[in-house]
Amino acid sequence: ILEKGNPSKYNRYVLWLVTQQGIVNTNVRDSFSAGGKVRMSDGKGHIYNMPAAFGRIKKYSEMIVSVINNIEESILREYWSKSEIHPNRVMQWCFSVADIASGDIDFDVSLNILSNIFSLNL
Repeated sequence: ILEKGNPSKYNRYVLWLVTQQGIVNTNVRDSFSAGGKVRMSDGKGHIYNMPAAFGRIKKYSEMIVSVINNIEESILREYWSKSEIHPNRVMQWCFSVADIASGDIDFDVSLNILSNIFSLNL
């Protein structure tokens, strides 16, 4: 969702939404692309203008943690394209999100903001 310039970036989410939740959403892109920038703290006294998707991650952080921690590991391996799932699933997800977002945002900035949202000690 955060990968800049990739027209197929919504495909895995759409596939998961249909196959796992039985939901068809023909406006998936609009759900994530709207909103511009939001000001966010990295927890170290720095404020950054981040894509609105980071604001939505913060807003739904409790739900994200619940889904990540309660979903079957095989599903995570498939949709995250990972052969192994780390015991701290949320931390692994944050690293993946920061890596994907790094095409537009500095990896360390993204990771620090995600760490602050999810109270991770990295």
